[in-house]
Amino acid sequence: MTKKQRKQPKAAAPRKAAKISEKAKAVKVKQPSARAARAMKKQAPKVVENTKQAIFLRGTKTSERVGGLLKDLASLRKPFGKLMQRKNPNMHPFEDDTSLEFLSQKNDCSLFAVANHSKKRPHNLTLGRCFDGHILDMAELGVEACDTLASLQLRVNAANPLAGAVDAKRLGAKPCVVFLGEAWDQPASDYKPLRSLLLDFVRGQEVAAINLASLDHVIAFTAANGKVMMRTYALKLRKPDPGAGSNVPRTRLVLSAPAADFRLRRTRWASSDLMKRALKQPRELKPTKKKNVSTTALGDTVGQIHMERQDYSKLQTRKVKALHAHKALPMAPEEEEEEEGDEEST
Repeated sequence: MTKKQRKQPKAAAPRKAAKISEKAKAVKVKQPSARAARAMKKQAPKVVENTKQAIFLRGTKTSERVGGLLKDLASLRKPFGKLMQRKNPNMHPFEDDTSLEFLSQKNDCSLFAVANHSKKRPHNLTLGRCFDGHILDMAELGVEACDTLASLQLRVNAANPLAGAVDAKRLGAKPCVVFLGEAWDQPASDYKPLRSLLLDFVRGQEVAAINLASLDHVIAFTAANGKVMMRTYALKLRKPDPGAGSNVPRTRLVLSAPAADFRLRRTRWASSDLMKRALKQPRELKPTKKKNVSTTALGDTVGQIHMERQDYSKLQTRKVKALHAHKALPMAPEEEEEEEGDEEST
């Protein structure tokens, strides 16, 4: 046998495959940094969600009226709002919502407000909500008139230079929101979902109780003549009258800002199935139903008790000496005969 015949071919392919498999086993998944892990945990779903954050954006072109209103709405939303100063080209939510969804998801904001101005739709303000990284619903409002904090301060200073600063909302204060008009309760109109959207924007943080001293402003929305009128009032508390007989303070409303008149334009409301998914609550938050316990219309709790059948022969009653068997006197025989004769005569 020659040397050429003894020489065996090299098995190169299996060795390369073995090396590749060893390298694949050695590769480890890179863990996120501590900062990235905290950000991911913050955006993850929770049983009790955080307070909704709002993002306020400017379009390609904004007017002075809608720009000032956007700034005042952001001040009402503080500290749960982000006002972006840079202009965003091609920011048209009804035509293309990809950039808006990207910015909302990047800033972890489920509420958004976009200010635009054009010849076709002047002084345009778009309000909307997001769910699961996508737009849930939105409404387009035309700002026909607006009064901002800056314009109100100029008028107050012109009337009285010593009047001081206009009363504005304190940081983190809860407002008293009032909806006036029959249009808000119409089921088939656009005003009912619009009320839910406006309430989400101005209500702030959810709390179990409110201190009366911290209530410093009132926001009223009135629907009439095809318009939605928004008015903000500063709430002043005064000492109660001496002869009133109660400790409830006297209240006084002072006109503040922002104040605007809106005209409803385009809308995109969520479907019933999508809204049902968005309003779904986890099982941990649902109240556990107690058996045999109900609540009346007046709020009283009524309970039903189930007991075993009682044996009345073993029931302990009051002991009376006159009813004892050994102390009962027998009747005389004459008296018994008289009673029998009376019965026969009858």
